[in-house]
Amino acid sequence: MIRGPSGGGKTTFLNLIGTADIASKGSLRIMGSEITEKSSDKYLSQLRLEKIGFVFQTFNLLATMTAYENVELPMKLLGKLPNKQIKKRTLELLAKVGLQDRVEHLPSELSGGE
Repeated sequence: MIRGPSGGGKTTFLNLIGTADIASKGSLRIMGSEITEKSSDKYLSQLRLEKIGFVFQTFNLLATMTAYENVELPMKLLGKLPNKQIKKRTLELLAKVGLQDRVEHLPSELSGGE
């Protein structure tokens, strides 16, 4: 858990380890690789796709895709699992967050707490 006062750098810290921002001072190593301003967008995108998960405070879901499709998409893009395993994993992940009965709902049909 990351806790601290308002303005204490929690969001900056998360943005750094999520590779959404680049450090202006110091250095950052993730999975053995230094992340710098020279790190390519392609490399950072692949790192996020394969190794880093996010849970956002606000919806960062594709509005025209169901909850199921939003969870399934990164696994499809990664292309490492067969479709049967992707389906199983997607349903498991939705169940873990209590959305097993909301798989066909669009983001606009989910409450902020969901």
